Amino acid sequence: MRKIKSVLVANRSEIAIRIMRAAAELGMRTVAIYANEDRFALHRFKADESYLVGDGNRNFSISSRAATGRPGCSGSSAM
Repeated sequence: MRKIKSVLVANRSEIAIRIMRAAAELGMRTVAIYANEDRFALHRFKADESYLVGDGNRNFSISSRAATGRPGCSGSSAM
């Protein structure tokens, strides 16, 4: 079985910091993703790597895309 080398943390709350601490204790690298409005959030700096993934426009969320009735928008997303 292959060992997990890194973990992506797609959350910006206290739980993200706890996950990163646990991952570090287990010898895993941590990767954070963040929107532009979260560029100064603590989770971004605690992670070994961090990547900007959006402009942070909260008016255009997954649920608002689903409300438009666009094909393929179910109101939920998986990564």
